[in-house]
Amino acid sequence: MSLSESVLQFIADHPLMHMTVQPMYGKPIFVMDDEELQQLELHNNMTEIVFYAASNTGKVYKLFFKNGNTYTTSTYEPLSTSEVIWTLKQYDDNVYIGTDFSVRRLRVINCEKHKWINECVKDPHCGWVNKTDLLPQNENQHNNMCRTIEYIKDNNFQTVNDVYTHESYDISITTPKSCPPDKPQYLRVSNTTEDKLQLRWIPGFDGGHVQTFIIEYRNEKTDPWTIKTVDSIISNYDPQIYELSGLQSAILFEIRLCAKNKIGTSPNTESITVSTSNSGSTMASMKADRDESYDQTVGLIVLSILLPIAILTTFILTKRQ
Repeated sequence: MSLSESVLQFIADHPLMHMTVQPMYGKPIFVMDDEELQQLELHNNMTEIVFYAASNTGKVYKLFFKNGNTYTTSTYEPLSTSEVIWTLKQYDDNVYIGTDFSVRRLRVINCEKHKWINECVKDPHCGWVNKTDLLPQNENQHNNMCRTIEYIKDNNFQTVNDVYTHESYDISITTPKSCPPDKPQYLRVSNTTEDKLQLRWIPGFDGGHVQTFIIEYRNEKTDPWTIKTVDSIISNYDPQIYELSGLQSAILFEIRLCAKNKIGTSPNTESITVSTSNSGSTMASMKADRDESYDQTVGLIVLSILLPIAILTTFILTKRQ
């Protein structure tokens, strides 16, 4: 307060910075190589740092910053041509952009687009529900396991096992694509005996993790399923072979199969129905075959004897006439 008015005015007109302002983590949190980022907008009313960056090529990037890392959650290309986005505003679940020629609205909370757990949990608006019994039964659960945080909170799934968000899943680890395995294909029985059934099938994509196969079988007339867990053999893409043993003879079995990894379980294959052999009926069939073969042999011998006699008799009668 002891300084003169002219000195105070000089200070106000000529501010000096003591040192440059450095990034919090020593580097920019998001860098583009071939584009210029024109606009930046934070997502309001969130505890996490989620922001949107609009480029001079008409793209909008949804970005999530956590623990010194920035994850590109989604990339939007709403324009048919490459235009500079001059304005960018977020409101509720949408982002509005403006170019020289149009104004567009983008829905930026779209968890259903994430088909992999790695992508889903890097979006703080989304969570991965890995238990299909927690999802509505009328939906294609295998292809729609990423849900909004509101869905998870409304159903009190925050502490349920196999439900993951960016808080319960280590998103900093760079891993291959992760998802439940695909459904096995071409389940069939390649050989049957009195007490064994040899199964063959072709495995699907393992989801980026080691997969096992869950075989379920039951007597067609009973309800409980017997479960066998089978490790993958040879290669994930070679035919898998497994022999069910210790079965009753002449019993009709219903069999189905699914695959499982650390992320989740595939849908079941269509059930197939096959019977084990019956030793008694097999022996009876073999005896019947032998009897039929014997009868045919005897008939041929008799015919070979009678036919020349008939021909000779016919010849003699003709000569006499």
